[in-house]
Amino acid sequence: MRPYVRIRVNCTGTACAWRPRFPDRDAHATPRPDRCFLYMRAVGPLVAVLVAVLAATVPDAGAARSTSLRCPPRHAHVLLSDTQASVYWFPQRGETGVEEGSEVTACAIGHHAVPVREVFTFGDNVPPCTQGCLLRDWRHTFALAGSVLAYATDSGEDTKYGSCNCEQWRIVVRNLRTGRLLHRVPTGQRPGNASGSYVGLGPAVRVVVKADGAVAWTVRNDLLWEEAFRAGRDEMFSYEVRAIDHGKERLLASGPDLQPGSLSLHGSRLEWVQGGKRSYAPLQ
Repeated sequence: MRPYVRIRVNCTGTACAWRPRFPDRDAHATPRPDRCFLYMRAVGPLVAVLVAVLAATVPDAGAARSTSLRCPPRHAHVLLSDTQASVYWFPQRGETGVEEGSEVTACAIGHHAVPVREVFTFGDNVPPCTQGCLLRDWRHTFALAGSVLAYATDSGEDTKYGSCNCEQWRIVVRNLRTGRLLHRVPTGQRPGNASGSYVGLGPAVRVVVKADGAVAWTVRNDLLWEEAFRAGRDEMFSYEVRAIDHGKERLLASGPDLQPGSLSLHGSRLEWVQGGKRSYAPLQ
């Protein structure tokens, strides 16, 4: 019998184990690659391809989070925006070609979106606005200051759920970064209106806001006009300028000679026109 020695192949796996070698014959034989080497050479490229495919198909957590917090989302119809926040919706064309929808959303960049409620008017089961239309003066009753949004609401008598002898008009201020509700107040209080059928004096026609949440608005006093109408008096609409700062609400001006669309904010100074004259007040 020819002598042989057992040597160990330096690799791992079941394909590599102790096996015999003949020194006198193997000393002059051409070296042959072991089975482990051949196996890895054949399978290695396939493993590399598989790893690359998995890396390409598994979504990155950061990218997914960034997409979910996109502000505004792709294909959204932007109503109002600045460098820090946006207000948007996804309307559809109704039967008469009017844009209709029932959901408006607001977001601060990098933060979760929040719903904007009670900013629609609904037709009485007759087009247009069977699915909801934005309030007529929405361009003047939405205001952004940084990540702070202020807007007027109107839950009208006619809704998609039916009608009621009631109406609610409010001013809402919200921090879009934190989602915190800063203010939700009636557009005004009418002494003697104890029935509870109405909330607020009437619809807001202009809203302005500061980045710290201080807000001012002009409201049309529908309740005062209704009282005069029921008494048989033909009176013009009266308007009021109101503000909230330092946690307190103030009445700044009122009267039928107040121009409803004249309210503006310049820094911390409010301006409006009444009786043909410009008036001012601080908004702290």
